[in-house]
Amino acid sequence: MAVILDVMMPGLDGWEVLQTLRKTPRTSRIPVVVCSVFNDPQLALSLGATVFLPKPVSQGDILGRYAIYMPYKKEARPLFFTVSKLIHLGAMI
Repeated sequence: MAVILDVMMPGLDGWEVLQTLRKTPRTSRIPVVVCSVFNDPQLALSLGATVFLPKPVSQGDILGRYAIYMPYKKEARPLFFTVSKLIHLGAMI
């Protein structure tokens, strides 16, 4: 599993989501790929991102980074969430 996170989301601060993921024992070891037009890889990495990809990114860029941090498993596949689902997941953490 890996998280692909855009830090500029409506109604949700992506930097806070990243910090929450890192501070929560259940999610602290999940790789986080930050994709954003806000081009500050040093900030992303200092807050706990595994990788920073500046937008625009291609599907190949994302899947390539995902493949690096997710060993191949037949049943493994990226998971995608809407902002509302992320808010709900954040409330559960």
